[in-house]
Amino acid sequence: LLLIIEEDAEFAGILLRLARSRGFKAIVAFKGDQGLALAHAYKPDAILLDLHLPVLDGWAIISRLKSRPELRHIPVHVISATDQNQQSLAIGALAFWKKPGDQAELEAAFLQIESYIRRPVKSLLIVEDDQTLRSSLVEFIAHPDVHIVAVETGRGGL
Repeated sequence: LLLIIEEDAEFAGILLRLARSRGFKAIVAFKGDQGLALAHAYKPDAILLDLHLPVLDGWAIISRLKSRPELRHIPVHVISATDQNQQSLAIGALAFWKKPGDQAELEAAFLQIESYIRRPVKSLLIVEDDQTLRSSLVEFIAHPDVHIVAVETGRGGL
């Protein structure tokens, strides 16, 4: 299931048709608060998120998703007309796409979503010398589809 949160109805339609043609079930929200409610209700496999939304912007949505244990594992792919790649990735988005994209770019983006979703288990290495913080990180990130290895030193990580 793919959740598309996009205020531009025409672009949302393009994304919806592409998603369905690739075998996704997809739902669309045109406002941020509606998108967040759908994420809570359906817990989608991935989210395509516009940053500039009415009612609740994309930044707030990512922040709220990442603060909820049952939603933080959902990969968020930001789509924006403005180049905010680094900011998006820094707050927890998995990927950033600059809008508008041509058909080839959108196809490549959907391939990225598919490959991420189809990975049976994601692997994560945590390197942290503080035992309490390391344990807290493992507990915070823990999810059935994530295999976590936590070590104390860089050498242990290597």
